[in-house]
Amino acid sequence: MLVGGASYAVVNHQLDNPLETLRGIGIASAGWGLTAASNFMAVLPGAVQAVAEGVRALPGALRAVADGLQAVAETAAAEGRVPQISQELAIAAINHVMVFGEPDPDDPDDLSQEVAPHAPQVIDHLTDLRAGAASEAVHAAALASNGNSAQLVRNLHALVTADPPVLSNRPNSQGARTS
Repeated sequence: MLVGGASYAVVNHQLDNPLETLRGIGIASAGWGLTAASNFMAVLPGAVQAVAEGVRALPGALRAVADGLQAVAETAAAEGRVPQISQELAIAAINHVMVFGEPDPDDPDDLSQEVAPHAPQVIDHLTDLRAGAASEAVHAAALASNGNSAQLVRNLHALVTADPPVLSNRPNSQGARTS
């Protein structure tokens, strides 16, 4: 939720949509709250209730991420660009990066530990691909994944951790803020 909300906020900030940007920040804040609650569950008796409420909010958070990715693609189309990956592939890839609850190293779909702390940069690249604005290297990494969402995440992570790293060129991207 933390990464999904942050991604949603970033996408809407790029689209100059302040109301939806604030909604994304709220989702990210809820994700942070869930993370903190899971760490203190043994100590705080009300934490179980907070987690249950957060889980009930999960479908809305996932819908917000999907809506944000769709909005990026629609903006790209209006500007004459074609998305370089499908909505389904982008969402599946984000599901590999974002994890709800404790990471599970035995789950082949959970790549959250593998890509941390580079998840925001990987999501930047996924956003660029949906916007039809990814660099040649990022587009090549997407093509090399052959539609496999886990491989796409690994390919993008390899670009982000390369020397020098391949980061998004968007002014509001995580890479632009940290480089």
